[in-house]
Amino acid sequence: MFWILIASVLVAGGGEIEWQKGNLPGAFETARETGEPLMVYFRADWDRFSGQLDDGAFSDKDVVVLSGKFIRVLVDCSKKPVYREMARVHQLEGIPSLYFFDAAGRKIGSVVGYVPGTDAYLDAMTEALAKRSPQDGEERMKRLLKRVEEALENSLRKLRGEIRDLVRSALRRANSDEDPLDAGVDAFADRIVEDGKMNSRLRAFLKTKKGKKFIRGQMNMLGVDDLDDAVEHYFRRNEDGTYSVRPDFEPQLRDFLEQAWPEKKKGVRLGFSGGGLPEGWHEERDLDPGTGLLISGVAPGGPAEKAGIKTGDILVFLGGRKVGPDTIRKVLGTLSPGKEIAVVVLREGKRVRLSLVPGEKE
Repeated sequence: MFWILIASVLVAGGGEIEWQKGNLPGAFETARETGEPLMVYFRADWDRFSGQLDDGAFSDKDVVVLSGKFIRVLVDCSKKPVYREMARVHQLEGIPSLYFFDAAGRKIGSVVGYVPGTDAYLDAMTEALAKRSPQDGEERMKRLLKRVEEALENSLRKLRGEIRDLVRSALRRANSDEDPLDAGVDAFADRIVEDGKMNSRLRAFLKTKKGKKFIRGQMNMLGVDDLDDAVEHYFRRNEDGTYSVRPDFEPQLRDFLEQAWPEKKKGVRLGFSGGGLPEGWHEERDLDPGTGLLISGVAPGGPAEKAGIKTGDILVFLGGRKVGPDTIRKVLGTLSPGKEIAVVVLREGKRVRLSLVPGEKE
């Protein structure tokens, strides 16, 4: 929308009158909320009369005082696209111009062009104030009452949820039996369709304490007391009695699980054992201190044997990273099962490049 485009050209300025910063739609919204009338000043840097108005009438004490009864916004029309848009939307007839609107957004007066002195501007502001609808104050009061009622309702809903949680917590402490809600969540989780990795993770998550706390939080947010009501909001019931996540909620549920229940990364198995190099070997083999892992054993049929690694080799690089006794665990944490990596070993004084596919740690 063009309003977004011109938001950046609404500035404060215009002599002694303090013009509001921000966008024009926001000023109209403020007027609707407060019941105050709106005074909009259209000016341009290329217009010499705008400067005269800033230094003249808009610096006059009486004008400044009376302007305090309005929400004051300045629109910079120095750029022609902005000027053309203002002419289209507000039938702007010239620069400078001063337009007045009531709290409902209706135009109730204007001063078009530059008028010497202050009388024209004082008269226009006085007339605009007189034209305010008597319903503006009533509408404002109705809106305020509605907001108060909504705030009270939200507070009561939250309080009801907190009291409900306290009662349930007290009942759980008083009885050794399982919380009916927890049992209901477990039963529901078993009926979620296992048609993908996300649903399997969701089933596992809901059976944890954290998952049941999540369900309670959703019930409080929705303002429902029955688990079925919360389930119906996020899931659809299939003909066979199972449940599937509603398509609209799949993206946000997937993002939630990534944060609240991240999938544990599977460990890798390389199929060899090893340790640090004997004293003096680093200098003899031109290796950096701490680098190199002496292979002391290779598991038959394992990833290392398939890659061609042999007992007595010195492992130097694994997946593009230097390795040693102190760094091997950190490097292993960067690998994934089934994803091929490059390996460099030192064998009989020569570097041998190999390819290794890590297995999955059991």
